[in-house]
Amino acid sequence: MAVIEYHEIPVKGNILKQSTVDFTGVYGPNGKGIAFDAKQTGETTSFPLSNMKQHQIEFLRYWDKVGGEAYVFIQFYNVQGFEKFYMTPISLILKYWDNRKKGRKSVPLSDFQKTWMRKTEDYLNLYEKNNSNGRD
Repeated sequence: MAVIEYHEIPVKGNILKQSTVDFTGVYGPNGKGIAFDAKQTGETTSFPLSNMKQHQIEFLRYWDKVGGEAYVFIQFYNVQGFEKFYMTPISLILKYWDNRKKGRKSVPLSDFQKTWMRKTEDYLNLYEKNNSNGRD
């Protein structure tokens, strides 16, 4: 069971203020906090870090630091002729984000989890599977 809230970006001609991330909520019997942002790319070999905004990174970093689960759901819509979705822990994004000034400005596709989902409704099942080791 989960309660997940979508956060709309307040817009009136121009963006009125920065939002945090796309979704926040609680999951499971212990009410574990979960936050994620949804991104997409047409790239076929990597996810450009320019798709992330500083305030989103800071929010997810903080969420993770205080014990919540923080993810970026990334859609590669041009990979192998069909869409691939990755449930990516913020730690993988931060590995590249924190070193982007030293070189690489993208996350290679090969660094993403081996598990990918083609249906959005499978994300919570994947989360449950990945966290069934007693972390909650």
